[in-house]
Amino acid sequence: MTTLQAVSAEEVRRIVLAAPAKSCSLEPTPTYLLCDCVDALLPYLTAMVNASLCEGHLTISHKKAVVTPLLKKTSLES
Repeated sequence: MTTLQAVSAEEVRRIVLAAPAKSCSLEPTPTYLLCDCVDALLPYLTAMVNASLCEGHLTISHKKAVVTPLLKKTSLES
């Protein structure tokens, strides 16, 4: 994959509405609020995503993640 294609507003809307309802400590905006306001925010979100794809990189603030390991087998605790 050598080039990234711009996304449409409808693609961004579909992805936002499919997001899980749980929140992340790095994102102060509750997911339900983003979904409720998606139509008003859609032009800005689409522009932000497409600018990132066009430039080929993310801003520093978007490169952070919270990783929480989950124990799948409780018998492995000891």
